[in-house]
Amino acid sequence: MLNLIPSVTILDPIETPKPIQAPATVPIGPPKTVPTAAATPSLAPAKALTAVVPTPIAA
Repeated sequence: MLNLIPSVTILDPIETPKPIQAPATVPIGPPKTVPTAAATPSLAPAKALTAVVPTPIAA
């Protein structure tokens, strides 16, 4: 689980503009232990796509 902690920390600043996903993940899974592991890889690609979306918009 120590590996997930630093991963979440990196996603925190990235989720700042997208606070909707952060709180949405919490209520979705009451047992934070299970959803945390499942949400970590799920948020990784989601954040990558989110970062790509504003890039063309800004351009």
